[in-house]
Amino acid sequence: MNGEPREAISLDLEYDASEHESLPHVVKFSGGRSSGMMLMLLLEQGLLHRDRGDVIVFNNTSAEHPATYDFVRACSRFAEVEHGIPFFWIEYATYEDAHKGEWTRRGSYRLVNDQPLDESNPTGYRWRGEVFEELVSHQGFLPSRHKRICTTHLKLRTTNDFLAEWFAGKETTERRGHFHPEPQLTDSGVISRHRRARGKMDDAELLRKKAFVRSRPSALPEQDFANFSRVGASHMARGTFAERGYAEFAPMSGEDSVEYISLIGLRADEPRRVARVMARNRLGSGNPERASREMTDGEILCTPLADAGVGNEDVIAFWADRDWKLALAPETNLSNCVYCFMKGTTAIPKVRRDVALSDVVLAEELRSVADTPSDIHWWANLEARYERRPLKRYKGRGRRSHKKVTIGFWGVDADVTYRDLSELDEDELVALEGYSGRAALPCDCTD
Repeated sequence: MNGEPREAISLDLEYDASEHESLPHVVKFSGGRSSGMMLMLLLEQGLLHRDRGDVIVFNNTSAEHPATYDFVRACSRFAEVEHGIPFFWIEYATYEDAHKGEWTRRGSYRLVNDQPLDESNPTGYRWRGEVFEELVSHQGFLPSRHKRICTTHLKLRTTNDFLAEWFAGKETTERRGHFHPEPQLTDSGVISRHRRARGKMDDAELLRKKAFVRSRPSALPEQDFANFSRVGASHMARGTFAERGYAEFAPMSGEDSVEYISLIGLRADEPRRVARVMARNRLGSGNPERASREMTDGEILCTPLADAGVGNEDVIAFWADRDWKLALAPETNLSNCVYCFMKGTTAIPKVRRDVALSDVVLAEELRSVADTPSDIHWWANLEARYERRPLKRYKGRGRRSHKKVTIGFWGVDADVTYRDLSELDEDELVALEGYSGRAALPCDCTD
């Protein structure tokens, strides 16, 4: 390319088998420039078809920058109004129900509209970190690089739950939860379940950490797809999917699982990530690694930008001449959970500077908001509330531990915390032993 982006880029979806073209296509839209470019090209080149069952999914973690939400809103309107392809915003959500003879809370999802949650819009999207904290409170511990429960639960599993209903050809989602007017899960029930799982957390600390998730509604009501998309799902209820006769959910595992194409916005200048993703297509149905990757048995992964040789320069050039675009400057690293730990310790101070500089030039409604995930202090406070302090484990026999370790976003007894990253200047951070170690490496994930 010699530094010169191409003027026109054509996507040619490469299928492993000719029959794959007739399968429903699922665009997994992250809200960033690359996935946005992929979506625009797919739409403008007529590669998505409503009657095939194609759908666009945005997983709201509630931890995005206000400008990202504005961009997602514009993309969703373009997809639905201009091209008639359904675009759904979905969120992780829990509900209370009986499981194996006892009350507990279980994870699922809810549909939300493209406007912020407030008293006048109870089905709006959450943007103050509530979705993220609901997961952390439910699990009882923070995500980390070693256990990325945020990606697993807020994105992968949530999407799979949604698709199980979308592919069933229904016009509404299933109601989840009990019908009691009051919560049924008691303090003693929470504690006894924790003890049976060999949990060592103090009762008072356990109940404090579970308080947020237990404050959430006990049930998830039935929702009409038509209320959350200008396109809705009536074409699914009338089409071939309805003819399959799924009563409630389409099978997502086993020999009869629904086959579909997942479109992911990885670029050609991310070859290692693309290679790892495409290697998963070689995993046979029922392969345990599929489950470990949260892949359904019928999912077939596709990276159209990488296949077309698109790099980051192409993405920036693509958006340069558009009437609307992501308002965040391309050189910033503010997309995809503003202060995400996967960006690395050394990147977080730059994110702090980029947030401050962006607030100077952005319209007021697109600027960062205090005490939300676009403010680093929100991350520091969340880490302080949910960090764990278990007894240190010793190898060998006859050694009982009396020392506690601290486990936060950055692992066990990390030399850096979000509190450090929010309060110390860069010179002070460099002096910390763990600041430039493995925790400093940028994200190289593929989910």
